[in-house]
Amino acid sequence: MRFIRWCPVVFVAAMAVSAQERQGAGEIVIENGVTRLTLVKVGQSYRESFYAKSSDGWRLVLQNGSSIRPDPALKATNAGTPEASIDAIEKYETGTSVTLRMVSGSHISTKVISMKNGDPFVHITLRDSIRGNSRIEYFLSTYSFLPDGKKYAEYKPLDFVFTPQLRPESDEVIADHTFRSPALMMQKGNIFAALIPDIHTIDGRDRVLKSSADMQVETGDAPFISFGLMNWIRKKAHVYYAHADSLAVDVSDTSLSFSYYLYVSATAPERCGFQDVVKFEWDHYGHPNFSLPTGPQAQPFSSYIYKAW
Repeated sequence: MRFIRWCPVVFVAAMAVSAQERQGAGEIVIENGVTRLTLVKVGQSYRESFYAKSSDGWRLVLQNGSSIRPDPALKATNAGTPEASIDAIEKYETGTSVTLRMVSGSHISTKVISMKNGDPFVHITLRDSIRGNSRIEYFLSTYSFLPDGKKYAEYKPLDFVFTPQLRPESDEVIADHTFRSPALMMQKGNIFAALIPDIHTIDGRDRVLKSSADMQVETGDAPFISFGLMNWIRKKAHVYYAHADSLAVDVSDTSLSFSYYLYVSATAPERCGFQDVVKFEWDHYGHPNFSLPTGPQAQPFSSYIYKAW
């Protein structure tokens, strides 16, 4: 592990000692006042646990991976079982980031988790760098909803669930074509979690792999949400999309990446945790786009009969 770009300087010694103590105990802890992340080495990978602060202390909300799908999940040729390591922990005046590095055959993947002080929206970027040739079917990140560490059988049903579209069949996915309100959300009581695709990082034109999401509530021992790169095709009507092995693509000496935000809360009003996500999306995406001088919002209503937006 290496520690770099720590600032201000006064924090160097204290934070380095703290991290070394956590590492010695098999756990690394990063927090920003409202969200806590713990990293524990389990086998060849790291288990990420996200906690939200409440009046009773820190409460577990999400853990990466699921009983159905690991995190990250890379299905590609020339990729074996990944070996993960902590590449860097960086302390800034405004927050902290940690970089995980995973080596799997000819694939080198990184996961950068960035937490700003006092900000409950954690930004995460995954990148897969491919040396030589590979055929890639998907590259996904997954989190299980585990309120207070409970499996689904202990607290079912969920009080609130939201996805941008339905996927009633097992081969169907949530295509980025339907990312009009891009968020995957779950809530039980006051515990709420959301994965929000960072649409600024989605390339809608020159891309070899499209963006896709998935949510499954009763398939595994805990509900889980996934997001990443996976090709899809229109299946039926205009609202159902499917993935198949045949949609894998051949790439060579390149890199693929995607980003998203995680939001966890232990104080959300019942069935209303989504309100913070709505405000976040409006502030980050809706309002800036609405203010652009081009697009349907800049046109008179009379023009709508000549062009469909």
